[in-house]
Amino acid sequence: MPKFLVQKLIRDNFAQLDHWEGTRVLSKDDFTHELKRKLIEEAEEVMESKSLEEVLEELADVQDIVDTLAKHLEVSKTDISKAQAKKLAKRGGFERRIFAEVINLKEKDRLVEHCRSQPHKYKEI
Repeated sequence: MPKFLVQKLIRDNFAQLDHWEGTRVLSKDDFTHELKRKLIEEAEEVMESKSLEEVLEELADVQDIVDTLAKHLEVSKTDISKAQAKKLAKRGGFERRIFAEVINLKEKDRLVEHCRSQPHKYKEI
């Protein structure tokens, strides 16, 4: 019988199936961490989606994780909406579909350290 190491957060009803070995209830901190990991996993599945139906299903999963994480952290939808509105007012949204290739910065710009601290995201050229 094939056996696979999974080590990830699973849905409650899925956990009731007989084929699991070694399930456990996570601590608050571990649950927070695993919800964040699950959010990345689900976002990657959105990227892999081929059809609108698949995208919709994966977006539903992303929304479920966001809702669960917010509830777990005792953050209300109003709190999220306020934070979203604040960020939209300050930085705008994505409606104009602008994609940046390269950013030119002065050495003293605060973004230099931000970019250099994340070379996996921002390659210095």
